[in-house]
Amino acid sequence: SHGQLGHGEKKKNNNSSNKTIKKRICRRPKQVEAFRDPALRVVQASGSVSQHHPHMLVRTADGGVYACGDSYKGKLGLGAKLSTDSERESLDVCTPRAIDRSTYAGNAVHVCAGGIHSSMVTDAN
Repeated sequence: SHGQLGHGEKKKNNNSSNKTIKKRICRRPKQVEAFRDPALRVVQASGSVSQHHPHMLVRTADGGVYACGDSYKGKLGLGAKLSTDSERESLDVCTPRAIDRSTYAGNAVHVCAGGIHSSMVTDAN
C-alpha cells in the first residue's frame, strides 16, 4: 500500500530483512476520516490498480478533487503541497489532500486515476 485508501497507513519496508511489514490490515470497508465532514460529500472515487504506483482520486459534490497514494511524477496534482520531508522522499500521500482549485477552471465533473496518470473533466467552457 502507498496510502491510496486514504486511511493514513501504508506498508513499511524493513530494510534489514527485505520483509514487508503491514501496520494494519483493513479487512472490512471503513470510512475515510477526511470525508466524515458532511460538507465534503463524495460523489465519485477512482482508484488506480497499478502494482507499483497506486493512487486514488475523489470528487466531491462541490466540484472539488482530493488525491492520495503514490505521487510518482506528480500524478496526484498536488504540486508542492507535500508538507513533510518524509512524504517528499517516499512520494506517498496517505491521507486525501485537496487539489488546489486555482489549478483548474470550473468544477470537476469526472475524475479518473490511471496507471501513472490522473485526469479530470471540468464544466468550464
